[in-house]
Amino acid sequence: MVNNPPPFGAVNAAGNSALLLVVTPFEENAKRVESHLRNAGHKMRAVWIAELADLEQHLQKSQPDLLLASDHSNSVPLRNIIESCRRFTPTLPILVLTSRLSGEGALAAVAAGARDLVADGDAESLEHLERVYVREFLAYRNLRELARTRSLLTDYESRYAQLVAGTGDAVAHIYEGIISQVNPAFASLLGYEDVEALAGMPLMDVVAPDSQVSVRDHLKQLNSGRADGKLMDCALLGRNGQTAEVSAQLTRGEAEGEHFVEMLIRAATAQPPQPSAPSGRIDFYAALETPSEIGQP
Repeated sequence: MVNNPPPFGAVNAAGNSALLLVVTPFEENAKRVESHLRNAGHKMRAVWIAELADLEQHLQKSQPDLLLASDHSNSVPLRNIIESCRRFTPTLPILVLTSRLSGEGALAAVAAGARDLVADGDAESLEHLERVYVREFLAYRNLRELARTRSLLTDYESRYAQLVAGTGDAVAHIYEGIISQVNPAFASLLGYEDVEALAGMPLMDVVAPDSQVSVRDHLKQLNSGRADGKLMDCALLGRNGQTAEVSAQLTRGEAEGEHFVEMLIRAATAQPPQPSAPSGRIDFYAALETPSEIGQP
């Protein structure tokens, strides 16, 4: 049993009118295409352009959604049209309008830099033109939305990086158990002046031995979705062997398709680093030989 395809609905029905530039020596072509698309329910308007100078002016001052260029215009060669579009709006989809569809013509149009070949000679050709129009319009709209989202993401990441760098809270990003980056507060907490000194270091290298089992267990729970955002009490090992008792919040994140763990230690919860206890006979006797300050003036 063959299922019928979903209905071919109109695009941009609720938004602003789409702008279609039609470069052709005959205004009738632009009117025919506009009339068909409007009758099909597409909210759009077509602008007829007969000269290259007019095209470049529209490309600079407006934001077209698609360009339809005739392949039989002596006054405006297709090559010049495509070059102008690439100069002013590099991602604008271009369709070549011809009098008759053919495989050779479609190949030539795509080779020249257009998205496809369409025709407006009969009802079947106009239906094909409409479907290609919808496909390219939606693809171009999604492309612009993606570019806008990427711009917002870049701005967000920049603001976030500035915020993290300037905050008194200690922040570290960990990829697969390796510290990828820390902010100055985190480096200072462990006695480092350079944030780059911790980059590439295994997380467990900065976790005190007595806390490593609990930290590993917390990370396992985090990866299974049972500890996201929960606080974890542990001791971190500083540069000079000192330990800092902290209450860290671990959350999962994703950047550029890679998963990481963010460790956040609020400034108010971090305890000043304390000297580590003697861990062996030599350290023990060295501690005994250190003069005591008790009773000294």
